[in-house]
Amino acid sequence: MKASSFRAGAVLLALSGAACSAPAADPADGPDEAVGEESEDLTSSRVFHCRSAYKKSGPEVASIKLTKTRATLTAVGPDLAGVAAVYTYNPSYAPRAASHQGYSQYANTDAFSHKMVLLFDGTMRSGGAALPDGGHGGDVILEGPRISHGILSMLCKR
Repeated sequence: MKASSFRAGAVLLALSGAACSAPAADPADGPDEAVGEESEDLTSSRVFHCRSAYKKSGPEVASIKLTKTRATLTAVGPDLAGVAAVYTYNPSYAPRAASHQGYSQYANTDAFSHKMVLLFDGTMRSGGAALPDGGHGGDVILEGPRISHGILSMLCKR
């Protein structure tokens, strides 16, 4: 046997051994999931059900799906029908009022240049604080010209 054929045989043996030792893909595992901003947004979304903050057992007035970059407000009560929209997170929000320190802002400007704002308690972006009556949630304030009195305070929980 020639030395060159011996080396070629050793290389082929090493390659076939490496291929045999690799674990076979399990079809039950399914395809790999794509990782990106959208999938992060979807996995961290939470739906909160909101009622007026001053009516302890009042009806639900809105539902909010909250993600890292968007808040989708769905009006349940007729008073909020004109403000149902997708609100975008404002990372540069700096509250002027001391009562809003630690809050996050999501805003929406409609076709008539009316700016509506949702202010979330700081814990809401991470799932909300534990509430005394069960569940998780926090305070949400809706501000803007499209609602009566220009402001609505809500208690939202999931």
